[in-house]
Order: sequence, then structure tokens, then C-alpha cells
Amino acid sequence: MDALNMLGNSKDLIRGFAALLAAIEQANALVGGGSGSQAQSAPSVNPFANINDTFTSYEEQELPNGNKLRRYDSGAVRVINPRSGIVQEERPNGNFLVSMPTGRVLFQEQPGYPLLVFNSVQGGPPILARVCIVQLGTGSEAQPAFQFEDEDGNHFVDLDSLRYVKVAHNQMQPATAVSAPAPQLQVA
Repeated sequence: MDALNMLGNSKDLIRGFAALLAAIEQANALVGGGSGSQAQSAPSVNPFANINDTFTSYEEQELPNGNKLRRYDSGAVRVINPRSGIVQEERPNGNFLVSMPTGRVLFQEQPGYPLLVFNSVQGGPPILARVCIVQLGTGSEAQPAFQFEDEDGNHFVDLDSLRYVKVAHNQMQPATAVSAPAPQLQVA
């Protein structure tokens, strides 16, 4: 299957691209980028009226916790936490992604495969993440979360709320230390 058919109807894609080019030319004429009389005789129609964004066609609803749920025509389902910047996406082919505002991306190729963390900013080999039960804060219940550790500390993403918590190495305490103060959590 070629790339145009994977994205949808190739004729619609080409028409959309042609409309985009026409809109750019018209917008350029409207702001005086054209030459001479062409800039003066710019049409009074909306140059963007014929552009259909076929890449982002989705239905969106707001969840009770404030997150956004998007169902795309392609079958992908995306949950966005606007407060933390975490985006979780499940694709129809079984791929699972969690994009973090820090530039890290958790990726699982298929259910049952390892959950890998890629650093899109610094690069390097992927590290392994896992699902665990963690209590994020003293007054909260234990929740399932994605967890991974790197040079910055321990990272947790709550599976239900997509809340992100990072605990730096110098803030962690051994589980046996009863008298030590609770670690200060950095919530992003």
C-alpha cells in the first residue's frame, strides 16, 4: 500500500493541497506580496474556504476530569490532559503511545510487547518502562501508573488522569526509612 492510500483518498489529498497552494497565493496577494495590479485586485472571498484538513478529522468530548477524548476517523483514540501536557494515543494497529511535554515518548508496538521510553530531545537508546501501582501524594489512593527511571529521577504518569509526577534522585528515600520526611514531589 502506498503512502497516499494510507492517508486516505489520494484525490482528496491532492485537491486539498491544490486548495492550500491557491489559498497561499491569494493570501500573498491580499497582503501586498503580489506584483503591481495583482495585489490591488485581490478577490474578496475567503482564501481558506476550500481547505479540508483531512489529517485531523475527529470527534472530541471533554471527560469529567477535564481531559479531552478524541476519536479520529482513522480509528485512533487520543486522550489529552491539558494541564500536564500528556497525550496518550491508542492506534487501530495496536500501537500505544504516551507523549510527554519533556520530549519523552512511551511506546508499545503491540499489547504484551515491552513499553519503551524514547528521548526525542537528547536521543540515545530507549529505556524500559513498566506499569506499577503508586500513591502520588499523601492524601491520594494508590493508582496504576507508568514508571521509568532515568538520569533526572523517577517519572510517573497516572494511567487514569494522565497526571505527571517526577521525583528527583535526591528527593527519594528508602522504603524502610520511617523517620525521614516524605519526598517533595515535582508535579509538571
